[in-house]
Amino acid sequence: MKIPYYKIENHRNEIKYLKNVLSSGWYSTGPKSFELEKKFSEFISVKYALSVSSCTSALHLAFRAINLKKGDKVIVPTTNFISSFEAIEYCGATPILADVEYGTSNISIISLKNLIKKYANIKAIVVVHFGGQVSSLYSKKNKLFLNEIKKRKIKIIDDAAHAFPSKYNKTFVGNFADITCFSFYANKTITAGEGGMITTNNKKYASRIKLLRLHGIDRDVWTRFTSIKKSKWEYDIVENGYKYNLSDLNAAVCLAHLEKAEIMRKKREKIARFYIKELKDVKAIDLPELNVPMKDHSWHLFIIKINSHTKIIRNELIDLLDDHGIGTSVHYKPIHRMTYYKKNYKFNKNFKNAEMIWKNCISLPIYSLLTMVQARFIVNKIKFHLK
Repeated sequence: MKIPYYKIENHRNEIKYLKNVLSSGWYSTGPKSFELEKKFSEFISVKYALSVSSCTSALHLAFRAINLKKGDKVIVPTTNFISSFEAIEYCGATPILADVEYGTSNISIISLKNLIKKYANIKAIVVVHFGGQVSSLYSKKNKLFLNEIKKRKIKIIDDAAHAFPSKYNKTFVGNFADITCFSFYANKTITAGEGGMITTNNKKYASRIKLLRLHGIDRDVWTRFTSIKKSKWEYDIVENGYKYNLSDLNAAVCLAHLEKAEIMRKKREKIARFYIKELKDVKAIDLPELNVPMKDHSWHLFIIKINSHTKIIRNELIDLLDDHGIGTSVHYKPIHRMTYYKKNYKFNKNFKNAEMIWKNCISLPIYSLLTMVQARFIVNKIKFHLK
């Protein structure tokens, strides 16, 4: 049996919407991108949603919107994809790495508190909702700490690349932070092939991001094209911006996925429930710790960690599963271990949880097209090798 780590589920409307864009003759940012923004904002009940070319560009624009600059410091978890760290560097600011929680891989509140005490000029915090589970920073038990962050005028940028559609206390991710950044990369819970979305309830941030995402032009091409004014060609560059807009071709694909987002999430939840049920008694495995109801988790990732109850190490199990045709992955090699960053930054060594996770974690297949027969095959092979 051959089971890929990930496989995209396509729906009928991808082709339909792509044909609409192709027949319209307008391929770049236009009606389909604006429709995606409107429907995405309605889905999560946020005031502003702005489509962009990737989650990396979303993070860069978010930092520009809060005027991040040289001399500023931004706290970011070390167990994370590199995008948020890169975007901080783009602005000339200094990234400060935080450890994560062992059970969830979300940013450690203890580490976060220590770093805020240690550094005086923290401009922002990047909160990653790892694997699709909302960070405990927004839980009731951390309400006083969150209020303290706000009193210090520290901005919060949510990296929600894994977290659509994730919720906490009936509120969707996209509403908690000052600015939230989503990914529509090919292996995410909904995809545009390449793309991303920025959400905020702050009109000032939304206006600036809209300006910056397309060269700092005060009137985008679609606005000029559809204008009834005689001088509709005219535009001005009012700020130094970027080419970070989303095309209507990408938006068409994403719209079809957005329509099926909750259906696909429920399918992933079913797989997650099965994994937990079947693997909970395997002593050699540490399962993900859940701090939210399963229905509020996006289940972008399902990560197991190999512990001391077995002599098999992580890479050996990955190879053994590969021999059975089972695709897996690792999320993530910590940022402080990456060659470029080790050369250019003097990180401290206090990332105990991140180190334990990275040395022992395996991401199992979890996607809407994965069948229960395939899921049982996966757990049976894991049990066989870890018995």
